[in-house]
Amino acid sequence: MLAWADLREPQVRTFSRSSPGGWLLRSLLERYDHEHAFRIKIALVARQQTGRPDQDPKLLVSPIVNKECPRCQWWDRCLPQLDPDDVSLRIDKAPLDMREIATLRRHGITTITDLVDAELDQLLEWYLPEVSHRGGAEGRIRVAARRASMLLEGTSFDRETIGPIEIPQAEVEIDLDIESSADGRVYLWGFLLQYAGESGAVYHEFSQFDDLDNQSEAALASDAFTWLRSIVDATPSALVFHYSAYEVAKIIELARREHTELLDWAASYAEEHFVDLLEIVKAHYFGVSGLGLKLMARHVGFSWRDDDPGGLNSQLWFAEAVHGETAELRSRARRRVLEYNEDDVTATSQVRAWLRAQ
Repeated sequence: MLAWADLREPQVRTFSRSSPGGWLLRSLLERYDHEHAFRIKIALVARQQTGRPDQDPKLLVSPIVNKECPRCQWWDRCLPQLDPDDVSLRIDKAPLDMREIATLRRHGITTITDLVDAELDQLLEWYLPEVSHRGGAEGRIRVAARRASMLLEGTSFDRETIGPIEIPQAEVEIDLDIESSADGRVYLWGFLLQYAGESGAVYHEFSQFDDLDNQSEAALASDAFTWLRSIVDATPSALVFHYSAYEVAKIIELARREHTELLDWAASYAEEHFVDLLEIVKAHYFGVSGLGLKLMARHVGFSWRDDDPGGLNSQLWFAEAVHGETAELRSRARRRVLEYNEDDVTATSQVRAWLRAQ
C-alpha cells in the first residue's frame, strides 16, 4: 500500500501571536522552514560571542530545563547559565513546558521568587493567550505558584484537610510491595505481616532470580498467594496495604492471563481487601515534589538502607542478580534487592502509622 502526504497542506496547529485565536494551521514544510531558520539565527548570534557581555549581542535563547536535561551531554554547560532558583529548574513535579517558561521569562518572571511575587490574576491576562496550546493552563500555573511558595518556605507537604485521617483497620495488617524486571515480569512478592496488638512485624518474600516466562511468573505468584490465602483464612479480618495501584494491576493482569482458581481468588481479594495508601495520601496532602512513597516515608523519618533506592535501580540489581559475572556479585545483588523490598514494605507500614497519628 502506498500513501502520499502533501507536506504543503496546512495540517499542523501552531502557535500564532498575531492570530485572534492564538494559533494557525500551517504546513509541515512551513513549520520546518520556520524552525530551521530560527536555529540558524541562534547559531549566528552565538558565533558573535566574544566573552564581553557589554559588547556581545544578546543570545536568542537560554536554557530551559526539561526531563531530558540530566541525560544530555551539554547539561554541565547549561546548568551554570541558570539561576539556582530558576522556575524550570526548581519545579520538577508537573513542570511547566518550554513555551510556558519562555512566556514567563518574557515578562520578567524567571525565578520561583518572581513567580510567588507576581499577582496571578494580572499575570493570567497576558499569560493565557500565549499558552493556549496547553489544556488547563490556568490550573497549571496556579499549582506551579503554590509549589514555588512551598519551596521558598522549605515546606515539603501541605495538609489540605483537618481532623483525623481514617485508615481502615484489621486484626491482621499486611504491607505488600512487588518488584518486576525490565520486561515487566514480577520476580519478587514482598509482604510485611503484623498482628493487631503485637509490636513486631515479620517480612515474608517469594522471589525467583531467573529469567521468567509466563509459566514461572505465574508459579511464583501462586506460591505468594497460597501463603497469603492461608493467613487471611485463619483470621476474622485482614487487610493488605500497598502504595499506588501497580500491585493490584499486576495481580489482575496475571489472573486474566492464567485463569487459575488461586489467581482469580487473588484478583477478587485484591479488589475487596487491598487498601491503596497513596489514594488516601492524595485526599489529604499536597506535595511540593509529589507524594511518592520515598518522599512521604522520609518525611515521617524512615530511611532506606540503600544509598540510592528506586524501582529502576532495582531492575538493574535484578539483572545483575541473574546474570552477574561471579557468584559473589549475584549474591550481593540479590541481597540488595531483598533489603530494598523489605524497606519498601516497612516504609509503607510506617507511613500508615503516621497517617493514623495525625
